Amino acid sequence: MNRYIFMYGTKGGVGKSTIAVNIAYAMSAAGARVGLLDLDLSGPNVQNLINGLAGQPPTMAGFRVQPGSFGGVGVSGLGFFVRPHEAGLLTGKYLEGALEQLLFHDGWDGYDHVIVDLPPGFGELHRQVFTRLPSRVVLITTPHFLSTQDLSRGRALLGQIGVGVSGVIENMSEIACEHCGHASRLFASAVRDDFDDLPVLAQVPFAAGPDRPDGRNVPLVLTDGPAVDGFRSSLFSAASQLAAGA
Repeated sequence: MNRYIFMYGTKGGVGKSTIAVNIAYAMSAAGARVGLLDLDLSGPNVQNLINGLAGQPPTMAGFRVQPGSFGGVGVSGLGFFVRPHEAGLLTGKYLEGALEQLLFHDGWDGYDHVIVDLPPGFGELHRQVFTRLPSRVVLITTPHFLSTQDLSRGRALLGQIGVGVSGVIENMSEIACEHCGHASRLFASAVRDDFDDLPVLAQVPFAAGPDRPDGRNVPLVLTDGPAVDGFRSSLFSAASQLAAGA
């Protein structure tokens, strides 16, 4: 079973980072040794989603970025090494070097699963990763038909280079009223129309999460309360399926 599990989507804003982080911590809570890598080099977000957890950031050793540890999960990504508003544009040998430092080394060997948050779209980074590393891919989308149609194109590109897909996660499937609890769909779902041959690993409701006065974040699967119950249960279910080899 390939331990690398890539969270992939063609549109930005569909929640790939949120799903990746919460899948990683759900797997860890179930007893697995889990790594989490943010490969979005121009817009890394993972460091912001776990900044409420105690831990140690990744370090550079021997021209390789060694994972840090936050809340029991091994974590790495460019966002730990740049200022909050800096963006990276890496191509050619610089991109290859960044991937060698972040991903293609033995620092990830001790983990049962490594969850990788990919940037949106399909470019040279994706081609290098998918052609060099045996992996499983999870498609992330919202229910909106523009998101699923674009993701269908991305899936076709994956097929052209022989990459298989484990399943699809529909994020922001519905939202519950904070007053009465009634759940309403944000969009008519197009997931089962466009991906009817794939297992739907989870339909994840929108969850705002608890307000934190300090502005620091923890993965919602590590919180509790009725506002996040649906979110937590759907992500734990998806994590369990992926850990079992979905």
